Amino acid sequence: MEVSVTNQAYIFLSSVVGGLLVGFVFDIFRILRRVVKTANFITYIEDILFWILVTIIIFSLVFITNNGELRWYELLGVMLGVIFYNLLFSQYVIRVSVTVINFIKKVIVFVIKIILFPFVIIYKLFKKPCILLTKFINKIMKKLCKLIKKGINAVVSAINNLKKVSKKV
Repeated sequence: MEVSVTNQAYIFLSSVVGGLLVGFVFDIFRILRRVVKTANFITYIEDILFWILVTIIIFSLVFITNNGELRWYELLGVMLGVIFYNLLFSQYVIRVSVTVINFIKKVIVFVIKIILFPFVIIYKLFKKPCILLTKFINKIMKKLCKLIKKGINAVVSAINNLKKVSKKV
């Protein structure tokens, strides 16, 4: 099937836009990795998810613009789109996104500190008395244990004395 030059130009430019989109999706994963530290296993899952998304984007692009017929200039357009995105937009998108996300994290931490402030005050007020009470209770328990031990030893020695007396008789 023959495709007109105008249609080929449209397909090529659409492929470049698809490449820009692939570059943006890649940056989303890069931003997530900078902001959220994850284990290697999660990174592997993220990589698989990235390639699944890229595959969906490219196949959708091919089906929408060219009825599923893959042409070499479509792949060239996607590669050029990714290269243009990385050269022109990537560093700004990452910098702005990381800055915004870090600002949001700081705001959330600040709000949590405000919410927890009364509990921190209560904790500070009751911390020393609770520590002193715990020490006092521990001293009492130690003395009580010593008394119980002495009482048990006295009972055991009384039983042993009774056994000795009962053997002599």
